[in-house]
Amino acid sequence: MSEVIYVDRDPRYVAGECCVKIPLTFLNSGDIDTGCIVGVKEDGYAEKVRRATLTADAAVSATQLVIDSIPVKIGDSVHIMKADGTALEDLGAVTNINTGTKTVTVTTGLTTAHAAGSFLFVKDGSEKAVGVLAEPVIDDGSEFVASVYIKGVFDTNYVTGIDSISLKDLYGRVVNNILVL
Repeated sequence: MSEVIYVDRDPRYVAGECCVKIPLTFLNSGDIDTGCIVGVKEDGYAEKVRRATLTADAAVSATQLVIDSIPVKIGDSVHIMKADGTALEDLGAVTNINTGTKTVTVTTGLTTAHAAGSFLFVKDGSEKAVGVLAEPVIDDGSEFVASVYIKGVFDTNYVTGIDSISLKDLYGRVVNNILVL
C-alpha cells in the first residue's frame, strides 16, 4: 500500500508574510507529502531527511537494529550516532528490511553499544535539515522544483520529521505544538 499524499495540506500555523520559502529541485526522491522536513543531498537534489530513532538497545556487533520508522531502502548506506551526537559509525549498506518488526539489517556490526534513542540515518547530505516542504512532491522520475519554507511558524500536526537534530539544523523550537523557525 502506498503512502497517501495530500495536496490540500498547509503546514503553516500563521499564513502570510511570516513565512519565507525557496525553490529546491527534487529527483528520484519518491513522493513526499507537504510539511516534510527536507535536506539537500551532495548531488544538489533535495530529499526528505531520512532518519529514524532506535527503539531498542543495540549491543556491540549488532547488525539488526529496531527503529521507529523505515526511512531507508535496501542498498542505502547508513550511519548511526548516539542522541547526543557522539559515537558516529558507518554501518555500510542496508541489506534487509522487516517492516512488520521495523528492523533493518546492515552489513557492518556496531563497534559501540547504542541505547534506544540513537539515530540511524542516510548520510548523503540530506541528513542536514534545510526546511519544511511547502507543497507535495509527486515523483515521476523527472526533476521537480518545489517550494520549501526556511522560516516561519508551523502546526506540528502537519510537519513530519521533526527531531532534536532537525530542530538544531533549522534553528527552530517547538512551543505548544507550534514549530517556530
